[in-house]
Amino acid sequence: MADSPLAQIKVQELLKEVRVDYTRCRIVDSAVAAVKERLLSLPEKKVSASLVSAFAKDLGVPEDKAQLKFQKPDGVEIVGSYAVQTVAKPFQTVDLAVRLPKCCFLEKDFLNHRYHVKRALYLAVLKKAITKCDCISSTKWSLICDDARKPVLLLFPAPDAKGATTKFVIRIIPTISSETFSVNKLAPSKNNLRSFISKDGVIQPTPHYNSSILEDMAVESTAAVLKESFTGHESTRDAVLLLKVWCRQRGIYDAVDSLNGSLITILVAYLASPAGGKRINEHLTALQIFRLTMESIANGNVLEKGIFMQAAGSGSVGAEMKKDLLQAFKVVISGSLVWVNFASRMSASALAELKGEALRTLAAMKNTKDEGFNALFMTKIDFSAKFDYHVRLSQKEDEPSSAVSTSTRCSDEDSYRLYEQQLESLLIRGLGDRAQLVRVVRRSCSSEWVPKEGLSKVGRDDVWVGISLVNLDTALRMADVGPSADNKEEAKKFRAFWGERAELRRFKDGKITETAVWECEGWQRHLIIQRIIEHVLHRHLSLPSKSLHVVAGQLDFALLEKGIDPTSGFSKLMEVLGTLSKRLRDIEDLPLKVVSVQPISPAFSHADVFPPQPHPLAQDASSQKIPNAAPVYMDPLKIMLQLEGSGNWPEAPVAIRKTKAAFCLQIAQSLQKKWNVGCVAAEDAIDIIVEGYVFRLLLMYDKDPTRAMTSKDDEQLGTVSPAHDLLLQSSHASLIQGLHGVYPAFGPTVRLAKRWTWSHFFSGALSEEVIELLVAYVFVRPSPYLPPASRVTGFLRFLQLLVNHEWALEPLVVDVNGDLTPNDYSKITAKFDAVRHGPQINGAGPDDIRGPSMYIATSYDFGCKTWTHDSPSQQVLKRLIAYARSSANLLTELIKGREDDRKWLSIFRTPTSSYDALVELHLDCLPHPNRVLFPPEGLGESILSKAAPKSISPLLPPAILNMGIKAARDHLIIGLNPVEEFVQDLQVKYGDACTVWYDPVGSSLIGLTLSNSAFSKQVKSAKRKRIENDTPILDLDTFLKDVAALGEGLVKNIYLSPAGRKGM
Repeated sequence: MADSPLAQIKVQELLKEVRVDYTRCRIVDSAVAAVKERLLSLPEKKVSASLVSAFAKDLGVPEDKAQLKFQKPDGVEIVGSYAVQTVAKPFQTVDLAVRLPKCCFLEKDFLNHRYHVKRALYLAVLKKAITKCDCISSTKWSLICDDARKPVLLLFPAPDAKGATTKFVIRIIPTISSETFSVNKLAPSKNNLRSFISKDGVIQPTPHYNSSILEDMAVESTAAVLKESFTGHESTRDAVLLLKVWCRQRGIYDAVDSLNGSLITILVAYLASPAGGKRINEHLTALQIFRLTMESIANGNVLEKGIFMQAAGSGSVGAEMKKDLLQAFKVVISGSLVWVNFASRMSASALAELKGEALRTLAAMKNTKDEGFNALFMTKIDFSAKFDYHVRLSQKEDEPSSAVSTSTRCSDEDSYRLYEQQLESLLIRGLGDRAQLVRVVRRSCSSEWVPKEGLSKVGRDDVWVGISLVNLDTALRMADVGPSADNKEEAKKFRAFWGERAELRRFKDGKITETAVWECEGWQRHLIIQRIIEHVLHRHLSLPSKSLHVVAGQLDFALLEKGIDPTSGFSKLMEVLGTLSKRLRDIEDLPLKVVSVQPISPAFSHADVFPPQPHPLAQDASSQKIPNAAPVYMDPLKIMLQLEGSGNWPEAPVAIRKTKAAFCLQIAQSLQKKWNVGCVAAEDAIDIIVEGYVFRLLLMYDKDPTRAMTSKDDEQLGTVSPAHDLLLQSSHASLIQGLHGVYPAFGPTVRLAKRWTWSHFFSGALSEEVIELLVAYVFVRPSPYLPPASRVTGFLRFLQLLVNHEWALEPLVVDVNGDLTPNDYSKITAKFDAVRHGPQINGAGPDDIRGPSMYIATSYDFGCKTWTHDSPSQQVLKRLIAYARSSANLLTELIKGREDDRKWLSIFRTPTSSYDALVELHLDCLPHPNRVLFPPEGLGESILSKAAPKSISPLLPPAILNMGIKAARDHLIIGLNPVEEFVQDLQVKYGDACTVWYDPVGSSLIGLTLSNSAFSKQVKSAKRKRIENDTPILDLDTFLKDVAALGEGLVKNIYLSPAGRKGM
């Protein structure tokens, strides 16, 4: 990608958007000059600690040690991004380093937070002075990297005399000279918090505390080094802009323990310096420098080895000094001053996250299909969609507000940071190799914080944790095997950590080991991570249950039937399929032998929301007892049979159908004769009852002229719909069936996606195959993420795909197996462009897009001639996207704990106010009434009501069951859904008058949106029965009565919304 001309063009356009024109910064430059003049004219005075009294108290600094003899700054200089011209819009800040005079401090003020209190006190004086500047409209306190001990000031420039404003914010950063304190006394091995001692009374080093002082001593000298490095190197500055955009899009800037703008700038300057091997030079483009930086982060271990910058002539950092720094900190990014580490706050998990992002970025840059640029710079990574499992810890309500501050003044780091580290450490140990990344999000300070409040309100927010899994077989195993029972010391540690979960177990190889066991039903394995987290945190942090929230199985309710996931019988289903396949291949009295048996129903791909369960009447009658209850309806499982080749097939479509019917009849007779299998043969299919299941066998002839399309490049549709093209269904099933094996979260994700689509009545707009392809894309093309490893995350990304894909501008290419070549992609793009720029369809508006509104291409269909060729329409797609956006936003808020947990159900509740009329069906007339999620309520004005027929029930009556299994079996209804039959009747008769919206599996409602042109508002003349285009005008009440008549026995009520009545 870095060498692609198109990528270079896109980069230049991006840079135009984020670059700052420094020749047009008159307002902020004037404000900086005025502030500088004001600060350098301040008089001397003595200042008491009253301005920051709570801050001083919380840090344990007595009042007599917090007195400040204020003098004007020794200097005020612009540093940071503005100084080297690497400010990236839209966040525009001018860093103003204000050097505090050495005389303001005593020799030992680096001890016990005395420096930090005087620093804050000095800032408080500056704030009072700056508020009198006309060029500044307001001021605000903030923190450096959310470090509670390091406040800074934000200044907001006022409009100029002409009313012009600026988006720049001035940040006042206090600094001190390198001579203010002895640098060696601030080495990482030194202790400068006398109260920071171990349990046995040993004084501990305070490297983080020391670094918080050292970084103030190194700001200006490091800024000078950076300015020299970037002067005259435009491509290097542009590369920094790209890196900043990249960090922002990945949320790295939002993490206080990861890279920020200053660290990025130092990193790039280091790679261009002799110390960094001069890997960056003036001949490289910005994108090439960006890639080189990614390689350094991902593969070069540049951050693990440490970055050590020195001013010219200062010599190199000694090996011992490097060793001490690397032992004290997870990451070292040094400046121009010895012992300083600007990356002292960077955590190990932030580094791991950064490396993972860099690796995925490099992979995206190798993408030859020109989609890497969007993944790199245009896609905003969402925390909720990034991680597989999410944990939220609410702040303890009974924790005293002084606990934070008391611990902070006795700790090397802020107390709430120590809590976050402890939490992360516990989860990493508890999850072990199950997790690829455990990321505790470091909390931010309130934007309203002021030093007068002290530290009592700092670190009081909820704690968020994101967990990414590795291989799900490893992540969801049911036991953690510990040390051997003979290893007493390690076994003791294991039991101390796991508590009552630890037990001795003997394995098949004879080993006896300590083991933490998480046994559960197979369909509950996705909850093991939640159980581990809850156990570890409750045990070691004594968290009350109401304080801990783990997002794992909150959406399971949509997939369960009678409290159990119906996919739990998948192994049994495949076993029965294997038996049937063998029997079919063993049939010897067919003219052409069965050579291929391919399952094509979604149940075989783990993609059926409710896969068929073994029916009690479909078992072997000789060994089966009469059940107490049995469903009336059975859903067949489709299987495609292919016969060996022959040149004797007829060519005429009618003759082909007759030949298929003859084969079906002979197959049914052979199965009944040899294996006593119940069979029902039709013209083109056979229903076979085997061990509780009904299999519908469909014969495929690859030269059938009635197929929907004959090749992936077909420009013409055939004479049948794609849903009836067996070879097309076979191609699709082959594409989908392997996904669950590679991505175990695919199955539950696609089931949730279908359940959501249907629950919002879009089943008529999106076929099952379309939903499967959309979810497949989420897994096979996850960039900039990893493939989802949980159902909640997978479902969220499905919703985001619907919302974020530019359906009008680009095709969605689903390349499951990676079979498509660059030439194939070119063909797909050419076909897409031809359709979008082709002739407008009759009746379409000038703003309507041409061709399929959802252009989905696959390896078997380049031209989108199958699943989405005719549906959804552009209007329905807009509606679908609006619903997806609403659900995605709600799901994100639920994951983040910002909504009531009861609203998880709302994701699948569709607003009934969107329809002109609602048809309510009798619950007992539905094939599976137990799958209905919500009882109808608040439906509007009921204008028709029908009593439930006594003879209809989803269960066979006892009288029929008592007739015996064979007799009762004759009363089963196979492959019929009365709701879908009713909908089809409505669409056939009134397809031009209304749009029918329904859920085929989980609702007792059908929505109708009526066409205004088909209904009369008021017929003034009795003779006027037709409108100008000869379309009959319908009477609304008559129409609704006819709807009820069509659904006789099914329809319970018909409701008309106020909008529906008014609109007609």
